[in-house]
Amino acid sequence: GLFAELAHYHQGIHLLASDYQDLGERVLKNVIANQKHLSRALFGHALEGRCRGIPGVICGAGPSLNGVLPKLAEVQDRGLIFAGGSAVAALNMAHITPHFCAHLDPDPPRERFLSHQAFEVPHVYQSRFSSSLLEQVHGPLIWMAEGGSYPIERWIDEQYGISAPPFPAGWSVVNFCAAIAVHLGCDPI
Repeated sequence: GLFAELAHYHQGIHLLASDYQDLGERVLKNVIANQKHLSRALFGHALEGRCRGIPGVICGAGPSLNGVLPKLAEVQDRGLIFAGGSAVAALNMAHITPHFCAHLDPDPPRERFLSHQAFEVPHVYQSRFSSSLLEQVHGPLIWMAEGGSYPIERWIDEQYGISAPPFPAGWSVVNFCAAIAVHLGCDPI
């Protein structure tokens, strides 16, 4: 009802405001520093529909994850598992390796990121993601364009000759995972 909708918008405002508490400096530094990774990254917009008809499972690090870990272990070879942020380490602790890791937080907890064992798995990211943590990834990188929150990000991409349609990631890494699965054509999700 009304209160759920208000809570939804409150969370969105909080997440958007947290990006700007340093006037966007952290995001801007990551965007500039991450330009060097584009030469080794696949451009995600080119992968549209490539996983059509393959089931996709979205995993966030919320409290419900522990309850579904046994089921995830059973189905991990029958679909694609997308793990967002801290969910990667939680899955690894249960001996489950996701098929895709997704990141967009400009400053996630370093220790939690470095505690996972999925550095060879494809990592889907936006340029706003922590540049120092992106350096740690050895596997394939899949870059998704910005979603419109930072117009300067599009301008920087254009200065480097990069043109890609905007990719709205949503307000959280779980929304980002879902958007990636939809973009790839996963069905069902």
